[in-house]
Amino acid sequence: MAEGTYEYECMRAELLGIDPPNYEDYLQKKKDEEEAKRAAQQHEEAEVENLKAAEEQGEELKGTAGKLDELNSILSATQKKIDRFKVRCGSVTELIKTKIGSISSNGESKPQEKGSSSDQPQEEQQEEEVESVVAEASGENPRKSDLAKALDNHVDKLDTLLDKADNAQYSMQEQTKKMKRLLR
Repeated sequence: MAEGTYEYECMRAELLGIDPPNYEDYLQKKKDEEEAKRAAQQHEEAEVENLKAAEEQGEELKGTAGKLDELNSILSATQKKIDRFKVRCGSVTELIKTKIGSISSNGESKPQEKGSSSDQPQEEQQEEEVESVVAEASGENPRKSDLAKALDNHVDKLDTLLDKADNAQYSMQEQTKKMKRLLR
């Protein structure tokens, strides 16, 4: 006789000197136990999937952080070039006047001005990526401590990314102002 069958439960009740279980109650109890096991298994599977999703988001955050670091280094290098250009050539207006004067005396055609703000689309793309990561991370409602810890870690990473994005935006604004001043 297998453990967990109705006959087993009747024999057990007889040995213990208690009333045997009602067959319908026994079936309902078994059904409830199976549903509880299934629910626990589904809950566990959902938690595993949530942890995997949290790990994937962590990897995405690392990628975004790398991109923001790269953007900040590009901005830093650009800032240094702008400062060197200003020291060597003064303002762009003076440089153009000098070039025009030398070209006019040589009889060549006039050079054309070049515009600069190629970093702006990159900034907007980075901001959109950060905003999408923030929206994804805030939509989850963790139940286990592991998932909660992973998401807390993501929040810290998002804060860092937002700081980097703010720094990049500030740097680009400052460079834009300096370029406008150079063009005057």
